[in-house]
Amino acid sequence: GTVPSMSYGNVHMSESHAIMKFLCEKHGWDDAYPSDLSTKSRIDEYLHWHHRNTREITLGLFAPIMRPDIKFTKSQIESSTKAVQKVLSFIEKKLNTRKWLCTDASPSVADLAAYCEIGQCQKMYCDLIDFAPYPNIRRWMSQCETIPGYKASHAMLKGISPRIRKQVHRSRL
Repeated sequence: GTVPSMSYGNVHMSESHAIMKFLCEKHGWDDAYPSDLSTKSRIDEYLHWHHRNTREITLGLFAPIMRPDIKFTKSQIESSTKAVQKVLSFIEKKLNTRKWLCTDASPSVADLAAYCEIGQCQKMYCDLIDFAPYPNIRRWMSQCETIPGYKASHAMLKGISPRIRKQVHRSRL
């Protein structure tokens, strides 16, 4: 009953990060989830950190607008919103030394997971964050937007983004 979920033969699972790792290992997609233990450990570390950090961007900024049916308390939204700057500063610093979050070679599942939370906040989508103070994140987002499949996977968000931006601007008034 959770989204996302996946059935692959007799394997049934939920949680996007677990699904991505499973698919990478099943299909040998070493570019996105390398078999090198050092790189894999950096990716795993980020994916675990993501749940209580980068995910706060969606919980504090995106979800309250997109899911009015979920009654977020003011305290929940404030707590998540406070975490956003900490998260962005951490990622900005991480990208100061690498092309991608966990590697220099190619984007990994860590980049895909992070971009889902961060990329949706750009002016072209929901206009939730001013990225001017984050040049490394801006560079990284531009790189993420060249990953094959990016346009198709973001078509729905692009289509509904004018409505979202209108709601965002109305809520700021």
